[in-house]
Amino acid sequence: MYLAALVTGLCLSYVVLSYGLPWFFEGRRARLSPNALRSILVIALSASIAFFVSFQIEDIQLANRALHMLGGGFVAFLACVLAARDTGLTIGRLRFFIVATLLVTFMGVANELVEFVLDTYTSLLFSSSRIDTWLDLASNVLGILIAAVCLLSFVPASSGFRQGEPRRS
Repeated sequence: MYLAALVTGLCLSYVVLSYGLPWFFEGRRARLSPNALRSILVIALSASIAFFVSFQIEDIQLANRALHMLGGGFVAFLACVLAARDTGLTIGRLRFFIVATLLVTFMGVANELVEFVLDTYTSLLFSSSRIDTWLDLASNVLGILIAAVCLLSFVPASSGFRQGEPRRS
């Protein structure tokens, strides 16, 4: 059930990013493109594969690291890339990398807060040690870096304005 919630959360993050990124960077209202459903399916499939791969690892700690690296870092970054691509966002690759890294890190921290609340107030156990949260966040960062190497080429290289043209305010 928790994993289904995470897959759903990653898919919903794509929708939020598809509306939020163009509004924030270009001041325009975006609509979900015809590619949105395909992108959501790619995210759901990628997250499911990440969970399946992590479940195949016998060592629970290593499996948790893999889950956070693949699901928490890579797939969340993928959601950012797909949202930027599908909405035609042109902020440039460096700015995109910085913003996507911050957004994915935020998602990772939010996930850790949810785990903390569930760990504290339910009989579910998410943290096996005092440093588990930090290892989870470090795994997310590793996933972000791997995703950036693999996926940044899909983000438009232009910065959104031409040399000599004034920026839109």
